[in-house]
Amino acid sequence: MRTYTFKQPLMRMNQTPFDLLDESGRKVGSIQRFYRKGYEKMLDLVFDNWVCHVRVTDADRRERAVAEEEVSLQSFVRERWSLTLHEAGGSETLNGIRKTKIKTNPRLLFENDRRGVLITRDIGDKNTRFLDQATGQILAEASYESVIPPRFRNITIRVHAREASIYEIACLYYVFALKY
Repeated sequence: MRTYTFKQPLMRMNQTPFDLLDESGRKVGSIQRFYRKGYEKMLDLVFDNWVCHVRVTDADRRERAVAEEEVSLQSFVRERWSLTLHEAGGSETLNGIRKTKIKTNPRLLFENDRRGVLITRDIGDKNTRFLDQATGQILAEASYESVIPPRFRNITIRVHAREASIYEIACLYYVFALKY
């Protein structure tokens, strides 16, 4: 099991990159929220977190994962994302959709024709789980330190599966955390 930590910004609309650290405290990457256009930031101000794009880079500042939310009238009812993963062998795209209708028990599904990742958290549980859709195996878990400020910003990600990328998990978690 690999363990990573980061401290998410206090302000949700913050666009400054923040560090993703491994067990020994070394920087392995950074996470950043971004807006593609100015009107997206205005929509975000008016509709409270309508648009959510996240970029994760490695320690050498190469883009490793990008999650972009689709902005349309349909996404007002049910959010949709496109997650692009950049690995050494090429890139892979997963399409994401919100699977739940209430925010107390959020579920997001990111999938393509090869695999699927279900992100789930129950009310009152500080752990967010990343499950393989086909097998139900836990790929990773993320949790915050405490509900008391400012320690709720300290996030720990434990990656259980060897095939799970920390960049993918960190990107998906930050999208999930911003939305729910």
